[in-house]
Amino acid sequence: WVDMLLCRHGLYWFIPAYILLYLLAPVLNAYLSHASRKQVATTLVVFYAFQWIYGFAFDEEPVFKFGYSALSFVGLYLPAQYLRQYWAEQAARKRLLCLVVYLLCAVVLAGLGFAAAYFDVNCGRIHVIAYNNPIVVLESAALLLLFTGFRFRSKTVNFISASAFSVFLLHLNPFFYFQVFKPAISAFGRDYPAVEAFFLIAAFLIAVFALAVLLDRIRIFIWKPIEKRLFHKS
Repeated sequence: WVDMLLCRHGLYWFIPAYILLYLLAPVLNAYLSHASRKQVATTLVVFYAFQWIYGFAFDEEPVFKFGYSALSFVGLYLPAQYLRQYWAEQAARKRLLCLVVYLLCAVVLAGLGFAAAYFDVNCGRIHVIAYNNPIVVLESAALLLLFTGFRFRSKTVNFISASAFSVFLLHLNPFFYFQVFKPAISAFGRDYPAVEAFFLIAAFLIAVFALAVLLDRIRIFIWKPIEKRLFHKS
């Protein structure tokens, strides 16, 4: 329980990494606001060249941990801001291109993932979905630019997205992950034909997502009065 609450176990690596990125964000924003476009582009090229060579291709720099670290998060934050600042307007006019790039990357990654699983290449499977995989970064950039040009509002989306983090917390909770989530997914893939397994896994994932949102709505209902009493005193 202590390891879980303090995020000391590997499954919750995202939380301390994201908190550190949050603390560094003002510094990164200050750099982006004062540096020229060429300076930022040069920084990104150098950073990703180093990460791809030492952290991905040769896997010799453990600090990157397949991109699962605060340092790699900094490497994701900077290009996201760069793309939003300098490429958003162009991308809004080229949504089809962004969609095509995203789908091509997804197909390539899926193919590599299936090949790694078929030939039982464990490390290969991790590399396929790693955050420092250049194809993953390109795919993410294309998806970001694709949605940059959209303008819409939805109460339903806002309602669900407010609890998105709870999906991560439930999905990778050590008790839930090892006792329920992973055994269920393995059983579906092992005991059912491929098509049936696909739909069973999809339904199970939707159910887990819905359960996480429901639990978080209970948390929000309990927390709101406390928040109002603590932070909104007149």
